[in-house]
Amino acid sequence: MRRNIILFLSLLLLSATVTVAQTTIIKGSFKKAGVQNILAKEIYVGTVDNGNLHQVLANILKPEDYAFQFGVDNTLGILGQIVFIGSQGEFYPLYVGQGDTIDLRVDRGQGVLTGKLGKENEVFARWISIMSPLRQLVYTAEGRGKPAEEFHKAITRSTDEVAALLSGLNTGNARFDADARQVLKYLTMLDVLHMFDQGMCFNTQADYPQYIRTLFSTDVFSDMSVMRYSPVAFDLLMLYGFGRHIIYNGQMGGSAEFVADDISCPELRSTFILNAIERGMIWDLQTFDAKNGSLVLPADRARYDLLRRRILVNQEGAAWIDFTYPDLNGTKRSLSDYRGKVVVVDVWATWCAPCKAEIPHLEELEKQMKGRDVVFISVSIDTDHAKWTQFVREKGLGGVQLFSNNKGVIVDDYQLDGVPRFMVFSKQGTTVSTNAPRPSTPELKAMIEKELAK
Repeated sequence: MRRNIILFLSLLLLSATVTVAQTTIIKGSFKKAGVQNILAKEIYVGTVDNGNLHQVLANILKPEDYAFQFGVDNTLGILGQIVFIGSQGEFYPLYVGQGDTIDLRVDRGQGVLTGKLGKENEVFARWISIMSPLRQLVYTAEGRGKPAEEFHKAITRSTDEVAALLSGLNTGNARFDADARQVLKYLTMLDVLHMFDQGMCFNTQADYPQYIRTLFSTDVFSDMSVMRYSPVAFDLLMLYGFGRHIIYNGQMGGSAEFVADDISCPELRSTFILNAIERGMIWDLQTFDAKNGSLVLPADRARYDLLRRRILVNQEGAAWIDFTYPDLNGTKRSLSDYRGKVVVVDVWATWCAPCKAEIPHLEELEKQMKGRDVVFISVSIDTDHAKWTQFVREKGLGGVQLFSNNKGVIVDDYQLDGVPRFMVFSKQGTTVSTNAPRPSTPELKAMIEKELAK
């Protein structure tokens, strides 16, 4: 019996030892000076998911020294993969090797990677060392005041050394070598393009570093690789457009309007167009749509059309987006039921004090407009149907009263971000305003009268 206990404890100890030995440790410190030169408070570890960082780990940095530590085992699914660590757009590549101890120290762009490293992380350690002088210029407030010659020197040296590193890359891990070439290509490109964020420009195109001149004269987005290997692909594409067109070529306009022309891969171009609209980066959607709408692939068309409608609906003269909700009796009523009349929509809630303060003014406006081609629709975003019903009946509220349960078109398509919100639509079913004045002000009545007079 005693022998069996000793054997069990020995096996348990051996199992624990193996587990510890197989755990990869990622530790270090991260001092990233962000907005207003305030150091970042968090750090993330993640993989690339369709051009974005898919967070696997996150840590609050210790305020005394901005230190962090992660333990990585098989349960996280990132062993044997390239990951990115950092925050606020400044990321460093790491390879999660079995049992490695990785120590990354970053201080305002100056990075040092040490520890128990395999050949893969030796490559990344070398890349981080090469890029540190440039990163100190492009990721810090101090870099903004440096002369153009210093940027030119840092870009030329770093890009030449990275090219040499990648051309001689041979760790014996063929998959890593192939992936690392792509990862470091896009990370290097991003770092160089950040010079434009720092307000850096040269007198003539001939004065720019050779890397920039080659980059802006080459088809660099001919496939989907940027979405597979960059954790900030959209930012990279926008920086490319800003640098190439607005700074380098001196063109006028928004970055997103130019970038679609720089992308030869149809799938990437369609993805970028969709992302640009989703992120609100388009200055003139109608002009952008006329130029690029036909370039959206069939797989993205439904999403594109929805986003386009959601943006355009907020512009005067655009078509409304119809909605349908039940009234007090459960009868479904739609916005389109009232085409031919000026429609005033009040989005409100029983728990909203400012909403309830507007009710007497809205009722007075309804009385003044009685008998004219105006209809008032009140759409509640309450989720308690019984409470809404009781409130409407006890107060004897007029107009068309509808219950949305805080869902559907009025919330999503009209991008509701608060209540009360008033909207006015024309007799023809077009938008007059989706952020109309409140009835407690004379401006709402004036807006309605103007529409009735048309």
